[in-house]
Amino acid sequence: MIAAENHALPLTGLAADLGAEPGHAADFAVGPHRVRLLSSDPAVIGYATTALRPAHVPSDTGGRPPDAVCLAAPLAPHRLDRLTAPGGEPAERLHLHGGRGGFAARFGAADGFRLVRMPGRADRFVTDTAARSVLYAGQRDDPRSLTEPAALTAALLTALAAQDGPVLAGAAVGTAAGAALLLDTGEGTAATTVPLLHEHGHGLLSWSSVRLVHDPGVPGGLRLRGLPSPCALPVSLLRRIRSLARHVCLADHPELAAPRTASDDPRGTVEFTPDELAEALGCQVLEQAPLALLVGPDGAGPEAALRRAAEVSAARFPAWHGIGATPRAPADTALAEEAGARPWVAVDGYDAVAARTVADELGRRHLTDTVPDLPDATRWPRSALTGRWVAVMEHRRLSRGMKLERWRTRALPAGTVHELMTTPAPPPAGGDRVDEVSYLGFAEFTGGLLAVGDAVHEADGKLLGHVLGFDDTHLPNHMNVVLLSEDRRTGRQRGLVPGGRLRVTAPADARSATGPGALTVPAEEPR
Repeated sequence: MIAAENHALPLTGLAADLGAEPGHAADFAVGPHRVRLLSSDPAVIGYATTALRPAHVPSDTGGRPPDAVCLAAPLAPHRLDRLTAPGGEPAERLHLHGGRGGFAARFGAADGFRLVRMPGRADRFVTDTAARSVLYAGQRDDPRSLTEPAALTAALLTALAAQDGPVLAGAAVGTAAGAALLLDTGEGTAATTVPLLHEHGHGLLSWSSVRLVHDPGVPGGLRLRGLPSPCALPVSLLRRIRSLARHVCLADHPELAAPRTASDDPRGTVEFTPDELAEALGCQVLEQAPLALLVGPDGAGPEAALRRAAEVSAARFPAWHGIGATPRAPADTALAEEAGARPWVAVDGYDAVAARTVADELGRRHLTDTVPDLPDATRWPRSALTGRWVAVMEHRRLSRGMKLERWRTRALPAGTVHELMTTPAPPPAGGDRVDEVSYLGFAEFTGGLLAVGDAVHEADGKLLGHVLGFDDTHLPNHMNVVLLSEDRRTGRQRGLVPGGRLRVTAPADARSATGPGALTVPAEEPR
C-alpha cells in the first residue's frame, strides 16, 4: 500500500539522498484512480499539469492515498551516476510505456527496488513495486527531465484505468460535419488521421487511447473517455506538414532542420501532447466524441475488432512493475455486443484510400457537431473582412521583442487602420515573444472580426500568412497583426502597392467550400 504521507515512501528518501527533495506535488486522475506526481523542480509540475490538463485534479485532502506515485528528480550528472546496478547483476528486458524498451536489474541492497535503463539514454528509473511508486531521475537541463515525468504519469494512469475495462488504442478523425473516433486495431494511423485533421478537422479527440464505458445518459449508451496519452507522429509527417514542425524544438530534433537524406530513420517519431497537437493543427480539443465505427482488418467483424483493439492496448500499456494492470479482455461483456451492433466499415490498411472511405462513411451518417465548452472563432460563420493598403513597408527586425496578447479574436471597426507583419516561426511553447518580423504595411479594414488562424490573402489570392496573434503596443493608435509565414519578404519585396486590396478567410469558410466528405490528404504547403 502507498503511504498517505509522501515523505513515508522509501523512494522519497532515495530522492532526498540524491539532493532532490520532492517539495512540489500535483494529482492526476482517471475515474477512481489517482496518480501523484512529486518533484523537486516546480517546472516539472507545471509542464505536467499543462500537458495532462484534462486529468489534473485538486490534491486529495481527505487523506486517501493515491494509487501510484511518480517522483521526478532532475539531477546533476555526478548524482545521476550513483544510480547504477551492482556489477554482474543480471538484466531483464522490459517493454515500457510509449513503445519503449529497456533493461531492469536489482538496485543495491534495497529489497524490492529495481533500476531501469533505456539504451542510449542517461536518464533512468527506480521502481518500488511494494509501495507502487516510481522514481524518474533525469539529467538536469536535459529537456527529457521536464517532459518524461508527464509521459510516465500518463502511462500509469492508463494502466490503472485498464482495471475497469477495455482501454482501446485510437486516433481522431475530424470532418466538416462532426467529429468521430477511428478505433485503431493495429498501428500507424497518425500518418492518415493527422493530415485529415490538418486539412478538415475542427475538433480533435485529444487522446491516443480511450476507455469504452457504459453511459445510459448518452445516445447509444456508450461513451468514450479520454486518457491523457501523448500522440507519436512520424518525422516524415512533420516534414510534410510544416505547421507541425514549427511546434517542435529543433534542438531536440535536428533531423527536421536538415535536408532529408537516405540515411534518415523512417521509424523516427516526435511526441505531441493533446494541447500541442490541437494548437499545431488549428483544432479544438474535444474531450469526448461520438462512437462512429469500428475499423478492423478486412473480413473481421466488429466484435473481433474490439477484442483486437484490447489486445493491442494490452501490449502498449503493460503492467509497469506491478503498478498498473493489463486491460481486461472485453469477452463476455455487454460492451462487445453493443459495439458489434454499430455500423462499421472494414478497411485494410490506413492509406489515403482508406482515409477517404472512412470520411465518406462519416459524411453519410451526418454526425451532429459536438457542442464545445470554449469559443473557437475559426469555426464561426462570419461576414467577409477585406481591406486596402494605405502604406507599404520595407524593413525587417531580427530582435523586435514583440509580445503577443492572450486574445484570440479582435473586432475591427470599419475604417480603422492596423499594421501587418510576418514572422517565420511561432514563439516556443508557453511563450509569447516574437523577435524576427518582416513588415508588410498598414491596411484600412472594412470592419469585421479577425481571429487567430485566419488566412490573409492578396487580391490575386496569394497567401500572405495566417494570423498568429496581436500586439497592443501602439494602441489606441493602431494594433499590430502578426502573421505566420515562412516567406520572409517585406511588403515592398512582395510587390504590394497602396490602394491594393487584401482579404481575410476564416478556416470555417474554407472548409464549407469543400463540402462534406470531400477530404483529401494534403501535400506540403508551397513556400
